[in-house]
Amino acid sequence: MLLCCALYNTAKAQDMEALTTRFNSLQNQPPGGGMLLARGYVEKSIIPGFTHKKAIIFYAGTAGIGGDLRYGILPRVSARLGAGVTPVNLPNSFKLNSFKSNIGLNVNFTNVHLIADLQPFGGSGFRVSVGAGYFVKAKTIADITPTENITFGNISFTPDEFGSMQISANWQGLAPYLGVGFFRTFPNRLFNINLDLGTYYLTAPQTTIIATKALAPNEENNAQLQQNLSTYRWLPVLQLNFSFRL
Repeated sequence: MLLCCALYNTAKAQDMEALTTRFNSLQNQPPGGGMLLARGYVEKSIIPGFTHKKAIIFYAGTAGIGGDLRYGILPRVSARLGAGVTPVNLPNSFKLNSFKSNIGLNVNFTNVHLIADLQPFGGSGFRVSVGAGYFVKAKTIADITPTENITFGNISFTPDEFGSMQISANWQGLAPYLGVGFFRTFPNRLFNINLDLGTYYLTAPQTTIIATKALAPNEENNAQLQQNLSTYRWLPVLQLNFSFRL
């Protein structure tokens, strides 16, 4: 019994001595230094062995091609900052047999984005993604050009006489993002591949119609076109990520 009391008193005295030494070391720190040390001590105690992981990502998908820098904030939370472009130019890619014309399509989307990823189930590889992107450019242009003579009753027009028409829609602006991800967020070693599935909610588009010669009256239909496209605001994202650990 006496031996147990002696061991208890010795351990208690050692704990008090360690605590006193720790307190004195904090007092001797420059202004703010003690707080930083204390915060670091608490962080290590709460999240033992945690390090802020980093990775660089190259991706390709329905939202275009681009790159991200991913940073681990907490064991289950990371953030990625990046940019992407969608350079699509399809001259004379579609035909209208009834109108005997070619349609060229040009899609030019450029965005910068900040997205947070949360892994609710630990290391399962599943994550929920929330963030936003700013679309510096988000414009689609369709050029309609007649290819043959067009006849209305007894009146015939050559393609040059009939004119041409350009229809454009612009979704430039801020767009919230919501999605999910699959497979490991950070590579265990150097490299891995993961997948994102989600959507941007774009701003309501601004449309324009520019027409020449016989097609010029179609410019009056721009208000109706803008109303028809007002609900086309969801930009689906199916994206394959190639991640390299830094």
